[in-house]
Amino acid sequence: MRRSRVRWAVAMLGSLALSACSREQPAAPGLHSIVGHVRLTGYLVDAGGRFAGTRVVGDADGVRVELAYGDRVVARTSTVDGTYRFSGLGPGAYVARTHLIGAVADTTDVLTISESDVFAADTLRLAARGDLYPVPNPFAQATEVYFEIPDTEQVAVEILDVAGNSVRSLLDTVLAPGLHGVIWDGLDRDGHPATAALYWVTLVAGDDIRAQLLFR
Repeated sequence: MRRSRVRWAVAMLGSLALSACSREQPAAPGLHSIVGHVRLTGYLVDAGGRFAGTRVVGDADGVRVELAYGDRVVARTSTVDGTYRFSGLGPGAYVARTHLIGAVADTTDVLTISESDVFAADTLRLAARGDLYPVPNPFAQATEVYFEIPDTEQVAVEILDVAGNSVRSLLDTVLAPGLHGVIWDGLDRDGHPATAALYWVTLVAGDDIRAQLLFR
């Protein structure tokens, strides 16, 4: 009987010790998400070439966003209704960023994950930049893109989708100084109608990089 009590006491002490150890061990860190938004800004132009206002798009699909941890890109995604989401992330300090061409780019402040998901208050913004005038904008069948260059130089004008992929090259040649225009007929490089609601028209002439948002 005495031996049974001793064995019972030893078993109880062992159970209590294991319980205490399990409470002292830190739990493995959970995995969390970073969620944020992208806004695109462009300028409206009427059929007479007059400025007709500013349009901000907060629900664009397909804008590329990447997530960096220090010097390393750890994930890439695209927006759905203007929202991006990165999941399965451990604790740490991250930044989200997006880039179209040249200075048409943006980066968030540091987004720090500790014990919960992060909802970025710092919206990523891509705004039209430089003197590039699509007339009209929005367009239906076609738009003519006007621009002026100060010197003789190689000029490339291109249509991109919102992800930055090339849709159609409109111009790639040496031009003299002055005002120029090139027409986009709304077709892609294969001659098919480009049916998305948003595109970018870009101009590259040496270090001079411009981009304007096209609305359909």
